[in-house]
Amino acid sequence: LNTLNAQLKYLLIKNPEYRNGITVLYHWGYGIGLNCAYDGNVLQPKFGSLGEVGHITATHDSKKVCRCGMKGCLETEAALWSLADQLKGDYPDIPDDEVEFHKYCNSRNLFQESILQEATRHITKNLNIVYLFLAPDRILLTGPFVNNKKIMNKIHIEFYKNLPDYAKDHVELSVLDNRFNGEIFGSTYSFFSEKLRNELLCK
Repeated sequence: LNTLNAQLKYLLIKNPEYRNGITVLYHWGYGIGLNCAYDGNVLQPKFGSLGEVGHITATHDSKKVCRCGMKGCLETEAALWSLADQLKGDYPDIPDDEVEFHKYCNSRNLFQESILQEATRHITKNLNIVYLFLAPDRILLTGPFVNNKKIMNKIHIEFYKNLPDYAKDHVELSVLDNRFNGEIFGSTYSFFSEKLRNELLCK
């Protein structure tokens, strides 16, 4: 989630329109999580982590153990670490690196596998829950799965279909490039801005 914080800060700097209202950055990849900004300010709690949506229970009677120690978390049904492990029987060389996983699945048309279609269903349901909790103006999606057009089309259709009527025209759902890498700039921006401010004030 620290990486998501930095990415979201970078996006807010680069895109002034994201500073209006509530912006959610949602990552579906090796893990699943989000961060949120309100009027250009990234929300950062003093204790714990914001946006651990990958550990919301997806299947109550599941015996799958998550990395957090709980059973039935969304990550056990949809995170790359879990899906790659489940697919290794048929695809022993499947990578768990996000970019390589995306290339691998595209080259073998694996995004049509039933296990990935079911994962998409879980993610879409989670996105609808996110909307009900945060009422964002926009949700920016990242990761290897949403960069597949067929999966994203399915998410787009189901997400809007299951929104409350009043919300259908008030939230934007869009995808960021899988190679997005603005976290370095985002993580250092505050530090250098403060240093520059101090230097200017001293002079």
